[in-house]
Amino acid sequence: MELSRPVSFHKHGALLLMLAAALVFAAAFAAIQSEDSDAAKSGKCGENLTWTLDDDGNLSMAGLGDMNDYRIDMGNRSSAPWPSSSIKTISMDGNLRSIGSYAFYNCSSLESVSISDSVTLIGYSAFEGCVSLESVVIPDSVKTI
Repeated sequence: MELSRPVSFHKHGALLLMLAAALVFAAAFAAIQSEDSDAAKSGKCGENLTWTLDDDGNLSMAGLGDMNDYRIDMGNRSSAPWPSSSIKTISMDGNLRSIGSYAFYNCSSLESVSISDSVTLIGYSAFEGCVSLESVVIPDSVKTI
């Protein structure tokens, strides 16, 4: 009877470690991919402002007042509540007074924006990284960018 050679724990340990690392990477990648698809489709973006994103990528904003300012996280994403990669158009009603800093940062699919005549301020880097946006008409009401 021939005895099989024992396999060292070192070889199995390395294999298990590689398998665990692959599983962690796959889980992290899946979480990043589903981040936008699991995001809310409506919410608040100021004390008296709401937003709604439809299935075609149209983001509408309504209400009275100033939009919240947002920030950039370590993953270079805006803290704005809407899923940035899903937005194709933005429309604002006539009572919005300001567009927050980093509000639409890296909205790479954004093609058009309709800025209300009531807007007087556009925050820092509000439209930075919007590579599909070809032009924006800024109304005369805007005094600060």
